[in-house]
Amino acid sequence: MRIILKLIILFFSIFVHAGEKEKLPQKPECNDGLRSVSILNLIVTPEKYDGFCVRVQGVFRAEFEGNALFLNKESFENYIGENSITLTFNDHLVKHVGNLEKFNGEYQLIEGIFHFESITSGGSAGYISGIYRLSDFYHLVEFYRK
Repeated sequence: MRIILKLIILFFSIFVHAGEKEKLPQKPECNDGLRSVSILNLIVTPEKYDGFCVRVQGVFRAEFEGNALFLNKESFENYIGENSITLTFNDHLVKHVGNLEKFNGEYQLIEGIFHFESITSGGSAGYISGIYRLSDFYHLVEFYRK
């Protein structure tokens, strides 16, 4: 009798948890569509892309102090902030991806909303928020070959 009761409780708990879905963040509204843009364009003319959904590639850096996408490996290694775009991730993406530092020094593709900020000393020209895609460059190339 106890075994049957335990099985009923087990099945009930599985049924209840199966009905619960994790609430995923909504993909940002891109009224003007997604713009595939060079990180160099975002750094040099950030005002042109303010508020737009962008797809951009660069060298990724995750740190306690902040996350960034760099123009190239040299800028990444020497931490040249003027050659970078700041990245802000939502908690869901971090939870899903895990430790972001595992991507440090690798080329990554990012999709999110770009925001222009006036440059402060040693800072980037803006930041990308609402990030909903973080892809390894090499997997992306493999994906498009199929």
